[in-house]
Amino acid sequence: LQVEDYLRARGPPDAALTVIGPSWVGVDVKVQVAATSLDVTDRVVRQVRDAIASLLDPISGGDGSGWDFGRKPRASDLARVISDVAGVEHISLIQLTYAPPFDVDDTTRETSIDELSLYRRLLAYARSIDVRPSTQVNP
Repeated sequence: LQVEDYLRARGPPDAALTVIGPSWVGVDVKVQVAATSLDVTDRVVRQVRDAIASLLDPISGGDGSGWDFGRKPRASDLARVISDVAGVEHISLIQLTYAPPFDVDDTTRETSIDELSLYRRLLAYARSIDVRPSTQVNP
């Protein structure tokens, strides 16, 4: 309501105005990381989970001004913030499961104009974040 009031106060009185919110797209995140030592594993797992939650926060994530509308989170986005966590030896798994329409990653199919207009309203958020210690040993 604040946005609508703000715009109405600054626009022509007879302007048609409709303010709508985003279309939320849930992302389930599953990650396995190995810590540099057993002593720091619990802290590393906790900090990796916090880093992912911060990255995918709709308000303050991404570059700090919120996750971009229409932008699908990628494994490379997560790998960057996970690698920045002190004590991470290596990442064994990054698995992202998306709700529609982000669940399809087919660049060969033709996209309609109506579908493209929808993407400006899509806003990804972390529906679940599962971070576990890796059982794999780095060779």
